[in-house]
Amino acid sequence: MCSFPDERAIYPLIETLKRVEAISKEEREDDPAKFIDYWWYVLGALEYIGTPAVEPLITTMLDENSGATALSAEALGLIGDLQAVEPLIHVLRTSKNSDVRYYSVRALFNIGDIRAIEPLKEALGDIDKNVRDIAKQCLKKFEISDFAVEK
Repeated sequence: MCSFPDERAIYPLIETLKRVEAISKEEREDDPAKFIDYWWYVLGALEYIGTPAVEPLITTMLDENSGATALSAEALGLIGDLQAVEPLIHVLRTSKNSDVRYYSVRALFNIGDIRAIEPLKEALGDIDKNVRDIAKQCLKKFEISDFAVEK
């Protein structure tokens, strides 16, 4: 039986996120299964820990030198805690890294708070096509769903 980490594992998991995000694109393409296995294990563990991981993940995401900004945004989206909405919006609007903006869009959609709608509309004008495309997909789903309720 698989056991998941407790709160003591938050910081080691974030350190692992940094190592995973540092893997070069070439290395990812050489052994995509290894990269994806690490990535999903760490993200799944942080999701399982949930709310206690939110503040450390927000801190990591907001630190552009942390080395785990994009994956921290993804983890926050998986956890789905509303306290991550404003920091995700900030990163979406200010990050120069297209991966960070991409995962911020996904995270905002996963959280499902209506405060994300305007920033997602703004992302339709992003310079990166992938960010524009994911923002468009998310807005289509947002506007037909009834789960987006600000709390």
